[in-house]
Amino acid sequence: MRSGDAVNRRIYGSYKAELFQKLEGVVLDLGAGTGLNLAHAPSTVTTWIAAEPNTAFHPDILQEAQRHPFAVEVTSMDAHSLELSDESVDAVVCTLVLCSVDQPEVVLSEIVRVLKPGAPLIFIEHVAADAKSHKIAQDVFNPLNRAIADGCNCNRDTLSVIKRSGLNLQQYEARKVKGITWFHSPHIMGIAAKPER
Repeated sequence: MRSGDAVNRRIYGSYKAELFQKLEGVVLDLGAGTGLNLAHAPSTVTTWIAAEPNTAFHPDILQEAQRHPFAVEVTSMDAHSLELSDESVDAVVCTLVLCSVDQPEVVLSEIVRVLKPGAPLIFIEHVAADAKSHKIAQDVFNPLNRAIADGCNCNRDTLSVIKRSGLNLQQYEARKVKGITWFHSPHIMGIAAKPER
């Protein structure tokens, strides 16, 4: 992941800059990796909770945290069972994570649980293609992809999972992202909010 950070910044930086601009308060970053999302966090954030199960990346996150005025908490908690109280976070950031988790429905359920009413999930995910031939190619490639890409499923219909979670899609775009492999080019990105009471 470290070796791919420069490419990640180039491909996704502008999308993150746009989607993250209204973040504020306590933000949970699921699958924080080396801390790349922190670079786009606005000063309205008060606490950034970086959830990264791979502890080898924790020093990278802590190094990036020194560049920001808000508190950064680094944790290895599992997205399937978040060690956070109900309705305790003002936003969840999830970038290129839902493709790799074992049970995306469970993860979305946990996201809904910890979000405050009206609070957003901001997501950028590569997903299954709409075109039938592209999707078939993804299905054929996926076993190899899982082996070489740390469990990533390039053919996952993540948008349907988000829609079934009970979150309300507020802003959404499906597009093919350039600069990435053909199998991974279909993406969804946007904001889905927990319903107000």
